[in-house]
Amino acid sequence: MPARYELSVHWAGDQALEVEDWQRALAADVVVNGSYFESDYTPPTPLRSAGRALGPAGYVSSHGAVVIGPGVGIIDLRGRDVSNALAPYRDAMVSYPLLVAPGGGTRAGGRDDWFANRTFIGIDDRSRIVIATTREGFFALRRLGETLQRSPLVLRVALNLDGGPLASQIVRAGAASGRPRQCRDHRRGRRPRARLPVGPGAAPSSREAADRARRHAPAVTAPPVIVANPAW
Repeated sequence: MPARYELSVHWAGDQALEVEDWQRALAADVVVNGSYFESDYTPPTPLRSAGRALGPAGYVSSHGAVVIGPGVGIIDLRGRDVSNALAPYRDAMVSYPLLVAPGGGTRAGGRDDWFANRTFIGIDDRSRIVIATTREGFFALRRLGETLQRSPLVLRVALNLDGGPLASQIVRAGAASGRPRQCRDHRRGRRPRARLPVGPGAAPSSREAADRARRHAPAVTAPPVIVANPAW
């Protein structure tokens, strides 16, 4: 993907845009929901978009970030100053947990009965970018991390993005455009239960767990997002 597409991170402030809105506005081939957001659509994790730092300052992470420009990578933020780690990149998005950590293993934890639709971005052993959204709410986070480590995708690193009822991805194939996938809880009009992913060694009172617990995500909106446009 890096040779054929250019990835970028976008956030629309207090606007609740759907993935179709982003696709129309940016003429994008791919749009996928990004990391988490609060009830007022502000991101609880740091972002960079077009060289501009967004989101909270002084953030501490034990997981990772997708970083863009030059190239595309997923970096490990454990033990690092997050602002300094993101500063060299044009675009970046901090999220959690690391489903496949650099060097192996998973940092996904939490309860094994918390099932939801999941979205993640990964890089395989040939440096190809994988952006995926599950079809159903089948995976708890730990199980997804363990499954990805054994999968034929051969991912050397993978970062979880926001999931649940807003897990959305839209892909343009020629003149046809795929609809975003939505979890059954939204289609049936049921309010989704809260999810609280907690990585190994992270107490439920940690910043990442607290951000995730108090976030209430309106259904089928996707701020912020990761976008792929052809690299002409």
